[in-house]
Amino acid sequence: MNILCLNQLNPEETIEKILLLTVLLLSTAMVFAGKYIDSSTSDHSLVGRWHWLSVELTGRNVDTGAEASSYLLTLEEDGMMKIKADCRQGSGSWRSIGNVFTLSINNVSSSNCGPGSFADQMVELLNVDAFEYEMTSDTQLRLSFAKGAGKANFLKTNDTL
Repeated sequence: MNILCLNQLNPEETIEKILLLTVLLLSTAMVFAGKYIDSSTSDHSLVGRWHWLSVELTGRNVDTGAEASSYLLTLEEDGMMKIKADCRQGSGSWRSIGNVFTLSINNVSSSNCGPGSFADQMVELLNVDAFEYEMTSDTQLRLSFAKGAGKANFLKTNDTL
């Protein structure tokens, strides 16, 4: 059996072996840490149920006028999300890095919710690659669209899907 004894090496070989061993240990630690740290939900203040309040498009504010339980975005701790847009339901995944928020909608029911519904607008609004976001308070979230195209405002709620 060949055992490495540092006192049998010359000083240059000893330093080289110690550096190599250090790099190996750090690399292994980083690989294992990556398996147990979920970076998809880096901002835990986003986790929860969010009621869509309004959207601001090129200077005009459109209030959904809906009950809090009609238009919900639920962001779960594991990076999964659910959408309730009036009579339409959907799911997908989300993540935040810095102040960039991304959604990936995997499926949404194709129900027609009828006149006066904002379901199609909400699904279209959320089906964008990335947003900048800001928490305007502990319970208020604002998503900003690319190139200043508008903002969507959400309020944290306890309503369920």
